[in-house]
Amino acid sequence: MEKELINDLYNTVTEKLKELPFEDRTKDMYASMKYPRFFPLMRFQTNAYYIKGFGSVMLMRTNAMNGMMKLLTVSFTPSEGLNIPYLLIDCMEMKNKRLAYIEYYDCTEKSLKFETLSKIKEKYGSIPNYEEKPAWYIQERMDGSMIKGGKGVEASKLSAMVSESIGEYFRLAQKADKDSDNLIGLKKMQTRLLEEGNPSSGTMTKVLGKAEYVEFFKNYVMPV
Repeated sequence: MEKELINDLYNTVTEKLKELPFEDRTKDMYASMKYPRFFPLMRFQTNAYYIKGFGSVMLMRTNAMNGMMKLLTVSFTPSEGLNIPYLLIDCMEMKNKRLAYIEYYDCTEKSLKFETLSKIKEKYGSIPNYEEKPAWYIQERMDGSMIKGGKGVEASKLSAMVSESIGEYFRLAQKADKDSDNLIGLKKMQTRLLEEGNPSSGTMTKVLGKAEYVEFFKNYVMPV
């Protein structure tokens, strides 16, 4: 039986967190949300964690269309100033269509390159690339980023790709040096994602309202 992409990846991330010194920082007001309020078409569940020596991780699961469409967003913010990129993962599953976005953004002062991330991309080169709509952030991604999937793509292949990427990301984090100046770049990226938009900004602005969405993103999704 084909595994479910979203549930499998959610479990992968939470199991990985158990290996690390983490603190649960989930806020009740964001833990469970729905839209519209009275006859909800979308339901959201979030969890937020602080990892000592790294920074923050936020997970958001979304069920839409009575569960026909499922999404998972995971935001890895190295707010301790590590010399590693900001990592954003977005996955979607609807019937036999599955997508996985693994996005690395170099916000450091040193313009880093990681051969191991590029090698993982090569390893999963047989998985079809998914064509995105034009957006400002596409050109900002580092080499090693992957936008994969489509109709008929096996969940197990996408799950393996994302799981290996997360594992390598944390291996890099564990041996990375720190530079407080990296927080400047992270803050700039946070501002751009808010002001210039990101894939979920329109939806979450409807759910929370503009002012509350800004607080949600700055202090919960990508706290710097």
